Amino acid sequence: MDSVAQGLASRSGRLVDWNRRHALVVLSAAALSLAFSSAWWLSAFAAASFAALLRDHQALRSPPASFGAANWVTSARLVGTLALPALAAAGPLAVAAGATVIFALDGADGWLARRSGLASEFGEYFDKESDALLMLVLCLLLYDAERLGAWILLPGLLRYGFVVFLMLARPPEPKERRNALGRWIFFAAMCALVASFTPFRALYEPFSATMTVLLVASFAAAVVEVYRPAPRARRRLAGAARLKTRIARDADDVVRFFDELAPEYRDCHADGQGALHERLALIGRLLPARGSRLVEIGCGNGMHLFDLASRFDAVLGIDASPAMIAAAETARARHRSAARIRLVAERAERLSSIESASCDAVLCVGAFEHMIDQASVLAEAARVLGPGGVFVCLSPNGGYLWYTRFAPWLGLDTRHLSTDRFVAPAQWRALLADAGLEVVVIGFWRFVPTGDMPRGAALAMLALDRVGALLRVESLRGGCYVKAVKPEASRPAIVGGVGKRTASTSIW
Repeated sequence: MDSVAQGLASRSGRLVDWNRRHALVVLSAAALSLAFSSAWWLSAFAAASFAALLRDHQALRSPPASFGAANWVTSARLVGTLALPALAAAGPLAVAAGATVIFALDGADGWLARRSGLASEFGEYFDKESDALLMLVLCLLLYDAERLGAWILLPGLLRYGFVVFLMLARPPEPKERRNALGRWIFFAAMCALVASFTPFRALYEPFSATMTVLLVASFAAAVVEVYRPAPRARRRLAGAARLKTRIARDADDVVRFFDELAPEYRDCHADGQGALHERLALIGRLLPARGSRLVEIGCGNGMHLFDLASRFDAVLGIDASPAMIAAAETARARHRSAARIRLVAERAERLSSIESASCDAVLCVGAFEHMIDQASVLAEAARVLGPGGVFVCLSPNGGYLWYTRFAPWLGLDTRHLSTDRFVAPAQWRALLADAGLEVVVIGFWRFVPTGDMPRGAALAMLALDRVGALLRVESLRGGCYVKAVKPEASRPAIVGGVGKRTASTSIW
């Protein structure tokens, strides 16, 4: 590390140390002010703490030789804040007027710093701690004047409680990241506090209460945010991730992707043989005990289809990838039920080899998310099912927290192909209804894509899956299964004209 980098790191560390001491000093002074019903204790102790900052941290200014116009404006705001208890003797409107002037200057210092090129970390701490002190002083004055209840102290103390939290919890980031939403919440809260010194109690009391709730929510969001990896760390994590989403423009790209996987295909999510047996056991419970004809769409190399062949008079495997079908044909030739297994390379969106109402069950396992026109797939499934026929699908849960929150939070990919679309339980109901299928059950199964995750995340999600299964928390379950039935009296669903067609030939 060169001398410049060392200097920057040293300055940042000293500012963090001062910020922690300052929070403890202010909290102690606030307690004294409450005990003696006088905000002067807070003003005196805070003045001493800021004096220490200005005296001991000259080297933290940017550039070191210049204090800068922006910091002078912040200093004026700070002096005005420290003097607010004196204005309280002149009445609440005097406090409102003084706070309005001080608050109006907020933003001017930041604008001056950017305009003059003198923005610095020192100035950032000086500015935000001056803002926090203004809020706390106003809250104390409102409480002392009995204009609002003790709850109004909460927004004033949040900033200092947050700094103490950072000191004790030691998260990856030693300070919060400022954002536009937080600034707007602070602006609205300050407006509410200033308005609370006016005579219009019916207006300012609910306004202040609402802003307090928003500030508490903002505090909670800031606590979560400091545990979010910094952009550089997120890039490193994404670089080390096991899964990289591949761009797919259309169905042909999807086919090419699986053609490439076919020669040495294994479960893309690295679930292993144990998970395969769990899936087969679940499928066995969902499908009819016996039947004449089963179709599996997206059958891949036949890992599920072949095991189910003994339960049906005939089974048909459909996959859009010719290479996958070729791999399945090789395995079929050695299978004991080879005579009752047929395999066809075609897309599930248009099952031209199957006549309408000609099969008892349609199965899809771990393939539906890769199918681009999912509505047409379900319409075709409904068309080829006979009355009372069953549709069963196992797929990733679109509402899984890994997909919706954790992976985006970490900056990690969750899809193998850019066209992949995970379906949430509520979406399943709508899709099946549009296809003319009646839902029998929607449930969840143990699916944690450990092969797509960093090892630590995989262990955590496996544990959360067990918690989700025990407490029945849907968002903690990675796998979703559906079972639907075709009504006894129904017509084939029509999506884009597909349901109108009856195939001229049948593989059966």
